[in-house]
Amino acid sequence: MSTIRGSVFQDLNGNSFFDLGEGLPNITVFLDDNGDGLPGDLEQIRLTDFNGEYSFADLAEGSFTLDQVTPPGFNEPVGVPISLATTGDPNERIDINILNTNLTPPSTPAPTTGVIRGSVYVDNNRNEIYEPFGDLGEPTLADGFPDATIYIDLNNSGFREPSEPFSEPNEAGFYFFGDLPPGSYLLRAELPRGFELLGDNPIVAPVAAATVNELNIPVIDPDSIYGRVIRDLNGDGLPQPSEPGQAGIDLEIIGEDGINVVATTTSDDNGFYIVSNLNTEIPGSDDPQNPFAEYISRTEPERFARDFVVNFDVGLPSSAYIFTSPVPPVGEFPGEIGATVPPDWSRQVNSTLVFNPAGTVLPVPDSIAGVVFNDLNANSLLDTDPVTGLPDGPLAGATVYIDLDDDGELGGDEPSTTTDFNGNFIFTNLSATLPIDPLTGFAATEDTYVVRVEPTDIQENLTTPIPAITLADGEAAQVTLGLSSVVPFPPGNQFAQEGGGINPDSLIPVRGFDPLVLAAPTPVFTPTPIV
Repeated sequence: MSTIRGSVFQDLNGNSFFDLGEGLPNITVFLDDNGDGLPGDLEQIRLTDFNGEYSFADLAEGSFTLDQVTPPGFNEPVGVPISLATTGDPNERIDINILNTNLTPPSTPAPTTGVIRGSVYVDNNRNEIYEPFGDLGEPTLADGFPDATIYIDLNNSGFREPSEPFSEPNEAGFYFFGDLPPGSYLLRAELPRGFELLGDNPIVAPVAAATVNELNIPVIDPDSIYGRVIRDLNGDGLPQPSEPGQAGIDLEIIGEDGINVVATTTSDDNGFYIVSNLNTEIPGSDDPQNPFAEYISRTEPERFARDFVVNFDVGLPSSAYIFTSPVPPVGEFPGEIGATVPPDWSRQVNSTLVFNPAGTVLPVPDSIAGVVFNDLNANSLLDTDPVTGLPDGPLAGATVYIDLDDDGELGGDEPSTTTDFNGNFIFTNLSATLPIDPLTGFAATEDTYVVRVEPTDIQENLTTPIPAITLADGEAAQVTLGLSSVVPFPPGNQFAQEGGGINPDSLIPVRGFDPLVLAAPTPVFTPTPIV
């Protein structure tokens, strides 16, 4: 019985012969019995191996047509299909190599148009240089900011006509105009209220054929502090593009005296806020008798800038919100972040936080209360799993203790309790961790109550952060502690560490609050017990 064999190859060295390394693998080669040029179900079909080789063995005496399926990117090989005759002799070997050559790429005409593109960014220091990194952290007008529109003012009217090209910055703050004939274009911006364009207005943007004009557009709301309050899904204290904003957070802007509130606002649905028209004037900078006026106002403005504190007031109970930035806080407590604003400049102040609901025990003075729950999906939140539909339930009989020496173990002299059937616990008659010196009126020392929960036989994994609670005299705190049979692992749990689990040495600061100012009981989330 005869054999037809050979290689399907690409002639890389141009010598018109098959050489090692030139084989094309996985090419369909077949004996075309019906002459239709396609491999059929009843026809003999082979795939070339990794060397590009194929073989048809045990062929009887007769006539055959050898063909291949030409791979994409190649021309039809010359001389294929090939008509062959076999004698049926078992010693007969017919060698046929099939040469495939690449298609000639089509010629691409030279482009006749150009592109204008770039970022629309907040130029905090008004130097018209985009500085996205460093202390300034100049952001683009992207997620969270009010909408902006860049347009080409074809008739130089100062208004956007319906027929004029426009571009809204995308989620990364970039705008784009393509397929523009060569020429000079006028760019204008429709900006959020309070913002203004820096530099030329309109912006002259030349375009040449086959070129890209990278043009970043600086804008500013002078004398402002702005930013986002962000739900910190991974607990790292850094804003990430994928992390959502937190709406409804009240903010106070406190003056350089650290006491007087100069402005208030609330974060919107995207977590964005902005406070404009702050008093940033430097006393004496414009005094004609001041020999350093030029130096103060132009050379080193930050040295003589006004200081403000952005206080993120999360309401009551404040321990339901845990701030993860900045670390350590600039202010006296978590949620207070300092900002320095020179005249006519702006500053971005972002804050990251996580939210855990408090327990069902109403707070009383000098107490720490909360709930321990069975965190079925180990995501650190007392919630219902959106996949399984199962709600987290209270964990009764769990041991909770105040770790006075912070060694991670329940000592004989350390306060402890067990949770009731609703998973609740409370410690009362606690001393303040911020004792006030009667002579100075300030806290003489600062300490914390570290609250821990012991794992159970089934729920052996901690899924929530370990609170370190600061209590002033008469204050209370509420915390939520989760245990699970599932090992927490990112990204489902924002506090989980790589490799699973919660770092037992990572303490999250929690400030106590005054329970007596509650006009009415605070609504709480009572989990449905799992039957």
